[in-house]
Amino acid sequence: MITSARLHLVPFNKALYDAIVANDNETLGTLLNVQTPSSWTEFKDAIEALPVLISIFDKLQGDDRWGSYFIIHTQQKQLIGTGGYKGAPDENGFVEIGYEIKEVCRNQGFATEAAKAFISFAKSQTGIKGIRAHTLAEENFSVKVLRTCGFTFTGQLTEPEDGEVWRWETYNTM
Repeated sequence: MITSARLHLVPFNKALYDAIVANDNETLGTLLNVQTPSSWTEFKDAIEALPVLISIFDKLQGDDRWGSYFIIHTQQKQLIGTGGYKGAPDENGFVEIGYEIKEVCRNQGFATEAAKAFISFAKSQTGIKGIRAHTLAEENFSVKVLRTCGFTFTGQLTEPEDGEVWRWETYNTM
């Protein structure tokens, strides 16, 4: 688990994935010991993304550091989002982060706090040279979060699933 001032970032595990696949929010909430909203993700392609997330989980072979996490508001004991890493570090020592916060919890600094926690954790791990993120190719809330976290825009590219995206990077100076 990764912690910050207001958040616990809990890595997905097999039991949690089983609850997600079964669309069993009651079990998910029990396993996380939180209130689980009926729609715990607002990512429109979440169901389609599950096979990819499970594939990443399987490839990690028990090293859950570089997979997905639930974002829990510690004081309210409520699931407010998801995020994490899109797999183990690449051959250049970079990991990629992503995150989402429920709409009703936005504009309260949770995305920035979670992103900073993911960045700090990654930078504390041996061999990490930098952290990467992608956003839609437009000015938006995620761009603001990444700039606040010290990321630099490094270019635009086309991804098969998302189309045109902007790449952002920050480097490990530890």
